[in-house]
Amino acid sequence: MASQARLDLEEALHLVDKMDECFLKMVPTEQAISAAADRRQTDEELQAEAAENAKAFFDSASKLDDHLHTFEAAPPQLSTIQKLKQEIDELQEELREKDGLIQECRAKVEKWKGVLEQSKTMQSQCLFKEFQQ
Repeated sequence: MASQARLDLEEALHLVDKMDECFLKMVPTEQAISAAADRRQTDEELQAEAAENAKAFFDSASKLDDHLHTFEAAPPQLSTIQKLKQEIDELQEELREKDGLIQECRAKVEKWKGVLEQSKTMQSQCLFKEFQQ
C-alpha cells in the first residue's frame, strides 16, 4: 500500500510538472510571439498549439484530481499503519519486560546452582568424614 501511495505521489508530482509546462506554453510572451513570427506560423497554428496545450493542461488537472481522491482515501491506511506501529511498540516493551524477568530467572538459577554445588560438596565432606570414622 505504501509503495502504491508513493507511486501515486510520484505520478501526481509528474502531473503537476506537466501542468506547469503546459501552462507556461499557454501564456503568450513577447519571445513566443516573435519566435512564431520568425517561423512564419499562422494564427491558426498558434491557436491549434494553444488548444492542444490547454487540453493537455486540463487532462493533467483531471488526472491530478483523480490522484487527490486516492490520497484522500489514504488516511485510513495511514491510521492502520500508526495502529500497527503502536502495537509493535507495545510488544517491544512487553518483550523488554519479559527479557528482564528471564535475566532475573537466570540469575536465580545460577545462584541455586551455586547453593546445590555447596550442598553437594558439604554432603561429600560429611560422607567422607563418616567413611573415615
